[in-house]
Amino acid sequence: MSKSKDNVDEQVDRGNDSEEITDDLLFAEYEDVRLSLRQELIIEPEDDVEEECIPEEVVRRKSKGRKHPYFYDFLKPCHTSCHIPYIRDWKAFLATEKYMVKNRLRELPITVDSTEIQYVQLCFEDLYTLYFAKRLVNEDDKPMITYYMIKSYNKKNALSWDLLKSIKYEKSILTATKFPFIGHLEFLYKDEQHIHLGFPFIAGYTLRAYLQENIRLDESLIKFYTVQLILALEYLHFVNIIYRNLKPENILVEPNGYIKLIGFMKAKYIKCRTYTHCMSLEYTAPECLNNLKGYGFSADWWALAVNIYEMGAGFTPFYCGIQEKTADRILNGIFKMPVFFTYDLKDLLMKMLYPDLRYRAGLTMYGIKTIKKHNWLSGSPWMDILNRKVRPPFIPELRNPLMERTFLSYDEETLNSNSFSKFCTDFEYDDK
Repeated sequence: MSKSKDNVDEQVDRGNDSEEITDDLLFAEYEDVRLSLRQELIIEPEDDVEEECIPEEVVRRKSKGRKHPYFYDFLKPCHTSCHIPYIRDWKAFLATEKYMVKNRLRELPITVDSTEIQYVQLCFEDLYTLYFAKRLVNEDDKPMITYYMIKSYNKKNALSWDLLKSIKYEKSILTATKFPFIGHLEFLYKDEQHIHLGFPFIAGYTLRAYLQENIRLDESLIKFYTVQLILALEYLHFVNIIYRNLKPENILVEPNGYIKLIGFMKAKYIKCRTYTHCMSLEYTAPECLNNLKGYGFSADWWALAVNIYEMGAGFTPFYCGIQEKTADRILNGIFKMPVFFTYDLKDLLMKMLYPDLRYRAGLTMYGIKTIKKHNWLSGSPWMDILNRKVRPPFIPELRNPLMERTFLSYDEETLNSNSFSKFCTDFEYDDK
């Protein structure tokens, strides 16, 4: 009997060892993928070839007239170099990050010398200027070139447009947060006229660019993106950060098929409520329009539902061309439901786009569980998607991202109600 017990104990011990080995192997696979993605963005220069440096004035002259925000649509700031370990326990990870983010908010971002940055091309110019640039750094006595997106703010314009608080929040939040589906600030540098934020370059494109080409997405792909957005928003809300800028323009699709949130100019660290109305009207929640009592994290969950609808239908649920009517539809919760949506997706959208906060999904006594355990999302491998172990339903095919011929361009055109006439037969009117 004693021998049999010893054999059983040995088998149990071996079983535990095998589980630990599998976890280590999974962690090693994750590290290999992360390092391979990192190496794709780093190119060693040849010894005999001199690197060209295009002055900023020449960059502006060459790119004159290109003001559309989607002209270089996949050149959006994001991060890959931020070390994010393999996450085994979601609740423990959130509890740890809540403490760490508070400490990181007090830290200053890494500053670099402006002489290390060489501008290559101007990508976008509006409230801020977006440059495609490269940075030459000597690591282990070897010159390494890393490509970045430089987001530059003019100090005079920031003062006149009252953007200093937004820049401060963006800088501190992107430095403090470290999550697989959220962008990260790599470095910061200043000069007499500008404030420059540096983000590692990723050769992807925004979800808006893909929707403009394909109109609407497959439901399996929508579900895959929705899981990542829910995890990202849950992480931000747990560390008391409200995003307030969730729309396809700020969802970056990476070359590996996963997404990242960018554009944190409107993000804010709050304790309970905020009263600033700064969201796009089509993605604004009813409580933001009735801004007497303020609003909280509910605005992000409402915007998530609008994005899910837009990914499946091709346009937002409350858009009608006139701002007053759009606001009235949002306040009353009146929208059209596509017939080709599945029953579970319709049910989820009806519950998430309910105008009354007391009965809206995600805000009841069970919280976010009412969304994560809904039938439409049941069976989703949450932890596997979080650790990027699931093969995405769609992987974009990108050519060499450093060549100008691969940049996406779009013609500016005005939207009108006639452009949606071909979808009229696919919709039914829904009175809520």
